[in-house]
Amino acid sequence: MPTDYPDMAALGRVEDELRALPPLVFAGEARHLTAKLAQVEAGEAFLLQGGDCAESFKEFSTDNIRDTFRLILQMAVVLTFAGGKPVVKVGCERLSLGHEYALDPR
Repeated sequence: MPTDYPDMAALGRVEDELRALPPLVFAGEARHLTAKLAQVEAGEAFLLQGGDCAESFKEFSTDNIRDTFRLILQMAVVLTFAGGKPVVKVGCERLSLGHEYALDPR
């Protein structure tokens, strides 16, 4: 929690609004990804992470997200065939405030 934010009242209102929204990621999804990453760590799967983690907001669009998602899935097919192991796909996108998050598109 910042203690030196220029407008603490506005910060509090935004935090309250965010608390009322549904989570971006549910606990079950996080557990699922943790299990998949354990397979990667054990050498039983390959990790493929990709996305527009550093794109400018000017280029941010639904089409770009769709195309990136499609590319990750295509790369996973090639890697699965070539490596003979399942591929854990993790996409990275930027949120409006510049924070990044990862998701498992399965």
